Amino acid sequence: MRVFHFLKEKVNLKELWNRVCSLEPNKKVKIVVIFLAVMVGLTIISRVTYQMILPKVVMGQADSGTIRHTIHTQAEVKSLSESPVFTTEGLLVDKVVVSTGQAVRKGDVLYTIEKHTLDQMIAEEQGEVNAVSKQIQQLKAESDGNSVSAEVYSLQQERWKKEQLLQEHKKIKRAGYRICAPRDGVVTAIETKAGQKTQGTADVMLADSGQNLTAVVTLSSDEESSYVSQDTIASVSSLDGKSADNLVIASIDNREAEGTIVLNIPLPQSEFSLGQLLSVELNSASQKYDCCIPRSALNMEGSSYFVFTVTAEETILGREYTAKKMEVTLLDKNRESVAVEGISSGQMIIVQSDKILSDGNKVRKMR
Repeated sequence: MRVFHFLKEKVNLKELWNRVCSLEPNKKVKIVVIFLAVMVGLTIISRVTYQMILPKVVMGQADSGTIRHTIHTQAEVKSLSESPVFTTEGLLVDKVVVSTGQAVRKGDVLYTIEKHTLDQMIAEEQGEVNAVSKQIQQLKAESDGNSVSAEVYSLQQERWKKEQLLQEHKKIKRAGYRICAPRDGVVTAIETKAGQKTQGTADVMLADSGQNLTAVVTLSSDEESSYVSQDTIASVSSLDGKSADNLVIASIDNREAEGTIVLNIPLPQSEFSLGQLLSVELNSASQKYDCCIPRSALNMEGSSYFVFTVTAEETILGREYTAKKMEVTLLDKNRESVAVEGISSGQMIIVQSDKILSDGNKVRKMR
């Protein structure tokens, strides 16, 4: 208002109008052109200023598709053809001469038995066999010779067992008190040690070095591993540059008590070696969803999810974009994408913004 009063006092509008009317036609046109040019310039400046304060956004489009779940982990190469190496129970181990992961040939020494205790055991067993044989002879002498008593039969069975054990121990003595590998392979486990007595079970586990190999993967039981199934495709690679793709999962062992899942992935023959560590990529594809969007487009408020869709309107100053807040239901997700319900496939959405948005905000599309 002060500006208006100032102009009214200082400028005689009637006199100014009369002067304009008295101008030549060419000058009148020139003034009009200048006026219009100034107005256009001011409009452009106003438009640019308006655009500068709007949030800048990256737009995308919702589309149908699947959500791929990828897990990167490690595996150890193991053999499906492991077999135990063992001897009789109660022998004192003198020395273990192999280590886990060591390749051995048929006849290589795995561990040795303590010499003096085995010799003593053989002597005692020989004495027991002789004693039982003497008992049998006495009982037979006392019988009529036409039949074998039940007691004699029982003693014969006892003698046979003692002789079997004695022969097994003599065999170990003849081998130089050594327990050797029955075939070529790789030592995968050692269940005994020097100074310990054998249990009659597996003292050493031996596996084929190049056959029936499998990659054994152990995963934690969590949301990510829940997508792993026998439809999951695996790729493996080793530090020496060897790799194999499109491998299938042969078995899935869900060990609930341990909170783990163990996968067995059969490997190509002669590509990898027993005990080797491999890098593993597991790829699982979900069902097909009607609406998949980039994960950055998904927003969370409390326990609810929402996205901003975009509507476009043509105005005299150009195309204007408006953000509209839409609640959605989350169906599936991975690190890059999410599947949602609540918007349509093909609908334009805001993927990224340089400012916090609210429903109804005007936005500027980034080039």
